[in-house]
Amino acid sequence: MESKLKAVRRGHRGQVTKLFKKFDEIEKNSDLDKDDVKLISDAVEQKQKTIVDLNEKILDLTSEEDVAEEIQESDEYMFNLESKLRKIRKISHSDSISQNVASTSLDPNANSFMPSYPTNSSLTNANVIRSNETEINVQPTNFDNFRSMQNTHQKYSEIIEDQMKRGFIEKVNDKNDNGKSTHYIPHHAVKKDSTTTPIRIVYDCSCKKSPDHASLNDCLMSTPPDLNDLTKILMGFRTKKYAISTDIEKAFLHIGLDEKDRDFTRFFWLSDTDNPSSTLTTYRFKSILFGATSSPFILKCNTA
Repeated sequence: MESKLKAVRRGHRGQVTKLFKKFDEIEKNSDLDKDDVKLISDAVEQKQKTIVDLNEKILDLTSEEDVAEEIQESDEYMFNLESKLRKIRKISHSDSISQNVASTSLDPNANSFMPSYPTNSSLTNANVIRSNETEINVQPTNFDNFRSMQNTHQKYSEIIEDQMKRGFIEKVNDKNDNGKSTHYIPHHAVKKDSTTTPIRIVYDCSCKKSPDHASLNDCLMSTPPDLNDLTKILMGFRTKKYAISTDIEKAFLHIGLDEKDRDFTRFFWLSDTDNPSSTLTTYRFKSILFGATSSPFILKCNTA
């Protein structure tokens, strides 16, 4: 019975191989038909479910001494199948938004295409804050308390200075905005259990001037979450003897932001950290920032 099921599984795997070859041929064609790719994606998904079913039945009939080998072989095959299928899905589900923001650069200063924030244009036009319509009154009333928090104010300034040096933010001369559309983001410190970075700065892109005004996140297009498939990750860990994980440092900040969108990411900070009465300096982001609702989508497009 086990050998018959394995023969059936081989047949389904063979059909998957043919579908993948057909996809490879379509992919080489410059005039790629997404409908054909979608049909292949649907067919492979059906085969995937069938093969998973067969794997379970075969495993139930496998002897104890052969179980480990069977699990390794089937998991490795399913991992490779899922990897290829994800590539096919991306092409079949791609749309104009992903085409507009796709980029391969993680350098905000690179001379390459910089993605703009996808917006809900009607909401943005109706509710955007304009510098000539809004009186900006900033009162750092709690700064004395802030200073007393174990040199938090010094770390805060060090973070902002580091972001300046690395090209993530830039100073803005806002005296001659002349009615330019702008938006200012409030920010605060969050403590971390770390000796090297005891705090991080959180920029509140969901903050509203009033219930009748839109926040920055209200004006950005919200996209469905596109998280890594946990099943694929777990299968990947089971297919090899060793596993390695990596992390991109400050991933969002390494993706440049289109210049026309930068004035919507302005924020204030003291020109002299030790003097709460010092003049406020205006900064803006040159890169996408953590906290903006569409930033994860843009990051996914840049690293996929």
